[in-house]
Amino acid sequence: MENKHTPGPWKYGETPSLDGQGIAFEVDTDGFTVAHVYPSFDSANAALIAAAPDMRDAVYSLLAEIDARCEDMRDAGCYEGTLLTAIEEARAALAKAEGR
Repeated sequence: MENKHTPGPWKYGETPSLDGQGIAFEVDTDGFTVAHVYPSFDSANAALIAAAPDMRDAVYSLLAEIDARCEDMRDAGCYEGTLLTAIEEARAALAKAEGR
């Protein structure tokens, strides 16, 4: 799991908008700006962006744990049905996040 993005943790907070007419949200890590989110009322998007590195790491951890626990259960159907669908969706989301 190689990080090709700015390492987290990321945080967000209010900042003056570039046009000086209101506020925006800035996502940053240790003083490095990762993103500006506009318009000012869109704090939900800023929160989601700020959580992205933590969510990515959590999904990798979950998939590794599932793989480890299911290794001995392949014949018992561990990778079937809704669990298989969820694993495929998680892997697809990681690929999308990593530009693969």
